[in-house]
Amino acid sequence: MDAEMSQATKNCVECGCLFTRRSQGAAQWAAAKFCSLLCFGVDYSRNFEAKRPLLRDFFHARYVIDPQTGCWNWQGTLSRQGYGEFRWRGTSYRASRIALELDGRPVPADLHACHHCDNPACVRPSHLYVGTSKDNARDAADRGLLRRGELHPQAKLTESQVRKIRSAVGTLKVIAAQFDVSPSAVSFIRKRKSWAHVP
Repeated sequence: MDAEMSQATKNCVECGCLFTRRSQGAAQWAAAKFCSLLCFGVDYSRNFEAKRPLLRDFFHARYVIDPQTGCWNWQGTLSRQGYGEFRWRGTSYRASRIALELDGRPVPADLHACHHCDNPACVRPSHLYVGTSKDNARDAADRGLLRRGELHPQAKLTESQVRKIRSAVGTLKVIAAQFDVSPSAVSFIRKRKSWAHVP
């Protein structure tokens, strides 16, 4: 056995502490570099992090550009609503928020990454803007994307019935019974808190 193999102690390459040979065979002792599993773990984690792609590289590898619309369509996980999502270092993120952050426009927690292109899977920064839920709804309404009035799937009334409710005479309860809606629905219609788009 040569002198190096017969050494009974070594310095840990992580913490520098001296550690003693235990029951390792010659090959295991020759390969041993760490005094403990803790030092091995620290070294392993550092090397693992060094090999991981940067968030920017990770993000840009996960969309495909649509040549017709110019949208950057997310190819990873999509939410039920069609928005791109992913996990990065143990945390879940919405892809459109990260797109804006990487573009130098971080999205505060109380705001949203809104789409000009109406494509929830799109992560192209020029198709996104930071806004409130109200901004997003107004933008969608301005472009005729919200189904309202009798086009809404849960609508119980037609525009004609709404006009009749506004001109009807009687108590809220009586009018509500005539149109099979609640008295509060009648009140909201008359105060133009609902069906405000109907003249």
